[in-house]
Amino acid sequence: MYSKDFISLLSKVLENSGYLLANFYKNEKTIAPKFAEYFSCWGCLKYNSNRMRIYRHFGEGSIGDPVPKDFVNKEQSKIYLSAQLNHSSLVKLVGNEGCLGVRYFWYLFAIEWYSSDCEPKISPWKGLRLIIWHPIKQVNSKKGWWRNFLSGPKWLLQLGFARNSERYWDTWSKHARRHREKWMNDARYTLRKASIDEFEKAYFTSGKLDFLLRTGFMRVIRFHWEEHPENLDLYLVKDREREKDVAGLATVNYPDVSQSRHTISFICEEAHNTSVGYGLIDNWFLQAGKLGIKYLDFGVVWKKGNPRAWKGYSNFKRQFGLYLISYPRSYFKLTIN
Repeated sequence: MYSKDFISLLSKVLENSGYLLANFYKNEKTIAPKFAEYFSCWGCLKYNSNRMRIYRHFGEGSIGDPVPKDFVNKEQSKIYLSAQLNHSSLVKLVGNEGCLGVRYFWYLFAIEWYSSDCEPKISPWKGLRLIIWHPIKQVNSKKGWWRNFLSGPKWLLQLGFARNSERYWDTWSKHARRHREKWMNDARYTLRKASIDEFEKAYFTSGKLDFLLRTGFMRVIRFHWEEHPENLDLYLVKDREREKDVAGLATVNYPDVSQSRHTISFICEEAHNTSVGYGLIDNWFLQAGKLGIKYLDFGVVWKKGNPRAWKGYSNFKRQFGLYLISYPRSYFKLTIN
C-alpha cells in the first residue's frame, strides 16, 4: 500500500462514480498523503485501532479538489471580461495575467471581483474599496484576507465541465452513447445553425419556463450577440414531419481560455423521449472541437442544498463525463487610500 504504482492501479480500476474505503490501521499518517495524490478524501472513520478513509476520484464535487492543469476558468477570459467593460463606463479591467478581475466604481467607492487560484495583486486606488476573491480550489486561510462566512452565490453552486477530445463520446455514459447512435441514424430530424431571431422565436414557442425567465435568458443571448456575435453559436433541431423546431441549444465560446459555455437549451414536449437532446450535445462537442476548444462548460449541476427542480436536467448533464468543481467560500478585504 506504500507503492504509488499500486495506488495508481486502484485509481484506474475504480469506476468514475465509485467509492474506495481504505483501512490504514496504524499507518494513516504515512500512507494517507500518498493516496491524496490520486484521490479526493470524502470522509474519515475510526473504530478501535482502525483508521479508515473514504475516497473518490477528483472532480466529483469536493471543495478543494485540484482542477486539470490546462483548465482556465472563464473569468480569466478577456472576451468575457471585455463584454462587461463595453457595457458600462463604470467598469474597469484590473489585475494581472492569471488573475484578472473587474472593478465597479462610483465616485470614491469601488468593488473588485477576482476568480482565480492566484492571489490578486492589488493596485492603488483612491477611495474606499471592497475586494472579493473567489479561489477555485484553495481553502486555507490567507494572510491579509478575511474569509466570507456568508453563503455567496458561487459557494452555493457546483459547476460541471467536460473535456473535449477526438473521441469525446468515450467518456459518456452507456445510455448517452446509445442515444448518440440513435440520433446519427434518425432521419426524422435535421439540425441547423440558426439566426438569433429564429432561435428566439423557437424558444418562446417552446413554452419552457415562465415568460419572465425566458425573457431574461434571451436578454443574456442578445447581450452576447451585441458584444461579440462571432463567439455565439445557436442551433435548432427541426422535426421534418411537423415542420417545427422542437429543440435548441445556445452556447458562448471563449477561445482565449479554450472554453465553451452552455447558456440556453430547450426541448418541446413532442420531442421528449427522443435523442434530439443528445444530438445537440454531440454537435456542441463537434463544433467546439473544430475551434480547438478543450473544455465545455455545462453550467450548474445539482448538489445537496440546491432546488430539487434542478435534479432532472443535472442528471442529463452528468452523462457526458463531467468534472465537477465546487467553489470554496470567498475571501474579502477593505482598503482605503
